[in-house]
Amino acid sequence: SRSGAPGHEPMQQDLADKLRLLSGLFLYSSWTTDIHRALDVAARGQKVALKTQDPDDMAHAETMLGAANHLAGNHLVAQKHFESGLRHAASGSRLRAAHHLFHHATLLLAGMARSLLYRGLLDQSLDYARFAIEEGEKSGYPATLCRSLILVLPVYLALEDWQRSERRIAQLIDVSEAHSLWPLRSIATGLQGRWLLLQGNSRDGVPLLKRASEELESQR
Repeated sequence: SRSGAPGHEPMQQDLADKLRLLSGLFLYSSWTTDIHRALDVAARGQKVALKTQDPDDMAHAETMLGAANHLAGNHLVAQKHFESGLRHAASGSRLRAAHHLFHHATLLLAGMARSLLYRGLLDQSLDYARFAIEEGEKSGYPATLCRSLILVLPVYLALEDWQRSERRIAQLIDVSEAHSLWPLRSIATGLQGRWLLLQGNSRDGVPLLKRASEELESQR
């Protein structure tokens, strides 16, 4: 069989290592909002995933392509990549998916929520936001849940859903504090400040945003 061919397993490991390296580059590019680099790294990731023909690797690559296009403002293109990624993820292994640097199922769902929001499909956006949080809760990884909350909270804030935003920010604070996830806790502080600012409370909101910025800078 193909899997038993000489040299096949080392080659697969080389491809897996390459995809993992590209994942790290992609995370850095996204964090620094280097859109052109993110698009390039995502395209390279797709080429590697096409060689492995592994559903989880394909889902992973589609996550990167979707996120890069979302950053670039190509929301319909991003949505199509997220939809493709969800199809691959459905036939992949939940256990193996966790080996990647990020949990692609939650990111795919959160990406759908954000893309649909920008396309004006608000009810569908809220559905996917809920699915993303539920998937984060099921993952068993506190950091994954926190990241899913961080990614979908802008949806609730954009829709001025203050009550749901407040509840999810409180959840993010509780989980990040309980597991000493301090960078994510700092992001929660920033979201709390943004929540206050959007409701016209600059007196309390601005200091929280400043504190979050200072904390994140010190943690780099």
